[in-house]
Amino acid sequence: MTTQVNIRELGGWDLDAYAWRDRAISRESLEEQVACSKQLVRCRAPFGAGDAALLSAGALQYEEWLRPQRMRAELQEEMKGLDWSLGVVDLRRLIAFQRRLVLDPELPPPPVPQQDDWQALCELAFEGRRSLAHRVWSSKMHGDGLELRLESPNPDLRITVSGQFTGDALPLRLTGGSPFFEVAEYRGRWLLRDGYHRAFQMLRAGVYMAFAVIVRARTMEEVGAVDPWFFREATLFSSRPPMVTDFLNDDLVLTYTRPRLRKMISVRIEESLEALEESSAETLLQQQGGRE
Repeated sequence: MTTQVNIRELGGWDLDAYAWRDRAISRESLEEQVACSKQLVRCRAPFGAGDAALLSAGALQYEEWLRPQRMRAELQEEMKGLDWSLGVVDLRRLIAFQRRLVLDPELPPPPVPQQDDWQALCELAFEGRRSLAHRVWSSKMHGDGLELRLESPNPDLRITVSGQFTGDALPLRLTGGSPFFEVAEYRGRWLLRDGYHRAFQMLRAGVYMAFAVIVRARTMEEVGAVDPWFFREATLFSSRPPMVTDFLNDDLVLTYTRPRLRKMISVRIEESLEALEESSAETLLQQQGGRE
């Protein structure tokens, strides 16, 4: 396995603090590339109010593929609490809040279907699976508890709470991140919420119409663009925001390599004894009686 991965970073807007970029590109070269990229951005036409990405007519035309997806339990769980629907979008009109793409030279890109192969495009948007591959890196006892450390090549691997607390099962699950292609509409603008690598490969292959989960976001938190390594809200709502198509433009992209990273998750289990209050004791006795 190679120790490096390739980075494509949008350079025509404000840069964040990113040590790997600063180590890979000299300060003089970085300033020159950024200045050229920003000049190209200033010269292009302002973003128009009519640049909506949703193709409502397409959603009706391809309803036969969308209908079974709406009923999927994992999709409904992922979108719980959000105002969402399914539809068809134009990738060329999507704003990008993600600054960087990480391209692994050892992972072949997913095959991109033809634009008229809607069944395959539906599978690309909804049937993806994020890797759960991991290994227990270390474990140790401490006092009355246990600590486990997991490692994974998937940066989106995490432990989440699943379902309701019933008292009979531990409501935790390991997830590799959302497998769905997601677009968010917020304040009249359309942003790619999840699926940047798929969008990049599709656009590079000349495919620009895609199925997607459409989230009508009420806050930036629902958009998902709140982490410090994403573009700021002011940039996303500027007159010339970064677009998903800009990842294909070498004149707007900084290219460099950085070391391959791994995700580390620490799980700490502690045991203790505490006195029960009367109401809690009665509940516990009722639960035990119900199991006999």
